[in-house]
Amino acid sequence: MLDELAVRNLGVIADARVDLSPGLVVVTGETGAGKTLLLGALRLLLGEQARRDRIGPDDDALAVEARLAVEGEERVVARRMTAAGRSRAYIDGAMVTAAALAETVGDQAEVVGQHDHLALATTEGVRRIVDGSLVDPGALTEYATAWQGLRALREEAALLGGDRRALERELETVRFQADEI
Repeated sequence: MLDELAVRNLGVIADARVDLSPGLVVVTGETGAGKTLLLGALRLLLGEQARRDRIGPDDDALAVEARLAVEGEERVVARRMTAAGRSRAYIDGAMVTAAALAETVGDQAEVVGQHDHLALATTEGVRRIVDGSLVDPGALTEYATAWQGLRALREEAALLGGDRRALERELETVRFQADEI
C-alpha cells in the first residue's frame, strides 16, 4: 500500500508531501492546484518515461519518492531526473531499472484518472487483473502450461518453414521448375 508520496521540483510544485490512508484516496482541488502533477509523480514511479520539461524552476532536477507498506515491511522507492535528461530509479536506496520500480509500485497502488486507467495501459497490468479474477487457483497453472505448449508449437512450425501458404507457394515453384527441366 502507498503510505506517503513526496515530490520536489516537479512543474510548479516546489516541495509537497502527501500522507495517504488505506483504501480509496481521492484528490480534488481547484484548477491549477497540482492534482495532475501529483498524478504525474505517481506515474513516474509506475515507469512512465521521465521528461526534462517536467523539471520545475527551483532546481536542475526533480525527485519523486514514496513510502510503501509491503507485506508488513516498509519500503522506500524513488525516481529522480536531472536537467541533462538522466533518469534514475531506486528501491530502498539501491539503484534499479525503471521497470523494476514500476513492478514494485504497481502492486501497491492503483491509479484511476479521468479518462484513463493505468492498470489497463500495460500488458502486466492486464495480466494481473485477468489472473486475479480466476476463481480456481489451478486454472492459472493450466493456462501457463497451455501457453508454453502453444509457444513451443509456434517455434516448431517456424523451424519447419513457415505458414501453410508459404509452403504451398514453395511447392508450386518447385513443381514449375521440375516441369521446366
